[in-house]
Amino acid sequence: MFPASDDPILNPDLQWAPGSAGSVPDGAVEVDGAYVGRAHHDQGVIVGPVVCAESCCMIGYCGEQFNKDEYEVLLEPTDGRRLRWEPCDGSNMPEGAVEAGYLCSGHKLYVTRAKKDDKFIIGHMNTTHCVCCIPYQGASCDCTDFQVLVVYSV
Repeated sequence: MFPASDDPILNPDLQWAPGSAGSVPDGAVEVDGAYVGRAHHDQGVIVGPVVCAESCCMIGYCGEQFNKDEYEVLLEPTDGRRLRWEPCDGSNMPEGAVEAGYLCSGHKLYVTRAKKDDKFIIGHMNTTHCVCCIPYQGASCDCTDFQVLVVYSV
């Protein structure tokens, strides 16, 4: 079971919708043809892209890529707040950074994206490693040049 969608620790009042086998609800947050998702793995909840053509949420974890058939998808805020991407070097987390998961160790994960082959790929960052981890070509790839998703009031 995923954490409650209204859990203030994992979501600053953001909503997540269940998905499976490549399904994506209306209002999902899209990035270069993929959607911000998260899935259970190794006693944690790991952030990664939902790719409809692959029918899964792809997560990068411990050097490998794992494809998950069941996942949750982040929805655009409907309460007047907005989402934006901000540069991050891992040392200073921007205010409003979207926390969306955790490792089995309990470390929080934030929604990130990094560019590979001229395309942004959704990933995650925890504050102990200070890099963006993305699934890429069947493995996980650590990126030092990345952006973090931030929620803000208009």
